[in-house]
Amino acid sequence: MIRIAVGYKDLMNLYGDYANVAALTRYLRENGFLVETDHFSSASYVNLESIDLLYIGAGTERRMLIALEDFRRYFNELRRFVDRGGFILATGSALALFGNTIVDYNGVLRSAAGLLDTDVTLIKKRSYSDLILKAAFCEQPIVGSINSSSVIITRGQPMFTVEKESLRKNRVTEGCCNRTVFATELSGPLFIRNPSLLHYFAERVSDKKLPESAEAWINSAREGHKRVLENLRRELRGNIWQR
Repeated sequence: MIRIAVGYKDLMNLYGDYANVAALTRYLRENGFLVETDHFSSASYVNLESIDLLYIGAGTERRMLIALEDFRRYFNELRRFVDRGGFILATGSALALFGNTIVDYNGVLRSAAGLLDTDVTLIKKRSYSDLILKAAFCEQPIVGSINSSSVIITRGQPMFTVEKESLRKNRVTEGCCNRTVFATELSGPLFIRNPSLLHYFAERVSDKKLPESAEAWINSAREGHKRVLENLRRELRGNIWQR
């Protein structure tokens, strides 16, 4: 049995990020695994000792701060969860929850979970960027977008290296990872846009080598990924993008 918990679906599901859990669940079940999903927010509780993967998606920065205040009750449990090999995936603004500190819009310093060596400062200016990235654990390039009003300083291991981005920020790396904790500012249905990323997480969470899926929906996702990547690189050749 593989158990997945989703945190703060009411606050942190701005871009349909919950589709990542739906895709991962379906992929694992099609590979013969029993999968159980649960969710929690400020009015409920999940026992981290009973789950294998914790997922939190993107929300507005203000909603992320609301989630942070409730999430503090899990900080001690989170360290034990990771120490025993539990997986965490955070996308979008949820990345900030797992770093060291967050400076809010009023300049107030807030402590986060401390599982990743990152510090986040919220700013009033919002920026949007499309990216092509590379990951050491995926053969295919990763495509995604970031819609953020944060400045992130990362000292730990990056999750991705940046091949190209539409916004001229000269970003070299993106996201952060540490053992079984993965956090990226990319948001939305990442696993549908990047089936190779879905396959990687399915193997890590199940701790099994899995065959490449030939299901129709995965083949459609692969075709979609190919078209998006081609379109983004076409724009790149038009000198719209830079690293």
